[in-house]
Amino acid sequence: MTSGATWTVGPGDLLILFSLILLFFELLKSTSSQKIAIINHALSMILFVVCLIAFLLLRGFATSTFFLITVMVLLDVLAGFIVTIISARKDFDIGTAAG
Repeated sequence: MTSGATWTVGPGDLLILFSLILLFFELLKSTSSQKIAIINHALSMILFVVCLIAFLLLRGFATSTFFLITVMVLLDVLAGFIVTIISARKDFDIGTAAG
């Protein structure tokens, strides 16, 4: 680093970086309004529940890295549902105005 400080990157940091990249692509995918999106949201919700249970009950998963990944999965679930609700609302408004 220019400041002279040493920046160490551990395996957990690399895992979070990889998870953030995957979250970005998952959020891009959630903006599509296909019928498969509902299945995708359900699977994301199941994954969040599994991550939360693992974090709370299994000793090996009680780390800050896994907690941050669990929060990313929660953000994916919330973003997916919000995008679906907003796009459904717009579709409903357009259908009402045309009819």
